[in-house]
Amino acid sequence: MPVSRSAVLGWIAVHRNPTDVVVYTMGACNEWQELSSSRLDFFVGGAMGYASTIGLGLALARPGCRVIVIDGDGSLLMNLGTLVTVAAHAPANLVHLVLDNGHYEMVGRVPVLRPAGLGFAAVAAASGQQRCHEIHDLSGLEAAAHDVFGTPGPIFCAIQTELSPPEPMKGAEGLLGAPQAAAELRDALTTDPIKAPGR
Repeated sequence: MPVSRSAVLGWIAVHRNPTDVVVYTMGACNEWQELSSSRLDFFVGGAMGYASTIGLGLALARPGCRVIVIDGDGSLLMNLGTLVTVAAHAPANLVHLVLDNGHYEMVGRVPVLRPAGLGFAAVAAASGQQRCHEIHDLSGLEAAAHDVFGTPGPIFCAIQTELSPPEPMKGAEGLLGAPQAAAELRDALTTDPIKAPGR
């Protein structure tokens, strides 16, 4: 059965290294802020669909650190072309995680329109990506942990998640504006020691 969003984010937090950049968006906002206060966290708000693009840019610019993108199915559909661009560049330090609950959760829980049975891992694979996972339950999540976090990427992982209860994006008012957040992440990347993944 689908995994709760909190379980998925907890799984990411456990396997995330202190030097990993985490780019997160939309539905993950509330819970990720409760799990992590790293200077290497970057929230993408007001630009639905662009977490994967920003993550790709960071991965290419900083090959010495791993970049984990926490995306949503609705967000991915708004910028599906990124899958092809990731395949073309194939950064070994990029992990793209898509929480797939079948809804545009942040804009009123509108169902995502797509053919029945279509998995995003298959779409990523058809785009040319080599390491693609489709996870349907908690046991699949644990089984994929080593491959997702312990091997070179790019890794694409679509995770079937439960639709969470509706809630406002709490804390969004306390988030930095995009220019300030970008400057803070840049400072963190240039002042903190960054080691290659796995070293």
